[in-house]
Amino acid sequence: MFLEFSESLRRRELAEMETMKSREALRCEAEKRRIETEAELTRILVPTHRSNGEVAREGWPNFLWRCVSV
Repeated sequence: MFLEFSESLRRRELAEMETMKSREALRCEAEKRRIETEAELTRILVPTHRSNGEVAREGWPNFLWRCVSV
């Protein structure tokens, strides 16, 4: 009886661990997609006619905000 219970408990814990691993993998994949989307949006929003020097003088957040709010 005890062996059956402990085996059942072990199987349940193993299933829970697999579920947690699966959720973590999905979370990591979603985070990767979010970062890629954010990078693509940044490439689209930053005008290519600006020089890197202009971006450096203004500071990246201010430059990007000005580009977005135009």
